[in-house]
Amino acid sequence: SFADVVIASSPPPARRGPRAGGCACAASAPLDYACTTGVIDSGQNRPGCIMSGLIDIITGLIIIGGAVFTLVAALGILRFPDLYSRTHAASKAGTLGSGLLLLALALYAGELGVATRAFAAFLFLLLTAPIAAHLLARAAYYVGHKPWHGTKVDDLAGKYSDDGRTVRCDSND
Repeated sequence: SFADVVIASSPPPARRGPRAGGCACAASAPLDYACTTGVIDSGQNRPGCIMSGLIDIITGLIIIGGAVFTLVAALGILRFPDLYSRTHAASKAGTLGSGLLLLALALYAGELGVATRAFAAFLFLLLTAPIAAHLLARAAYYVGHKPWHGTKVDDLAGKYSDDGRTVRCDSND
């Protein structure tokens, strides 16, 4: 009948699993069951489907790690006593946490284009966040923002020239 022809020629249903392109399962098989167990209606094993579940677990663990580092960075910003230690927390732990989250994104997507963009974003963060933190700390020191009173060593104390714009180079340093 006409209805059978329309149903047979219609595109397969959209994938419902956690990874839209992760399995090579038949379109007629229930995707959630096939991708989690590796078994299709015929009882045939699909190692790609099992690997998809393993990638999901690894991705979840990386996301948890990235979230923990990002949380540590946020707590460091809230709890550390001065600007210098806060910028340290934000630039180090925040960059690592964001990098892990981008790695998880690249792994979960499973596409070269997404992975390349995630790697480029991580490289951009890795290059810019520590430099920005250094420039902010140097500008704060330049305008006279003193370190926390509990700071033991201030390597820049007495090193700036009289105008405060350049660092003196002593020959005995």
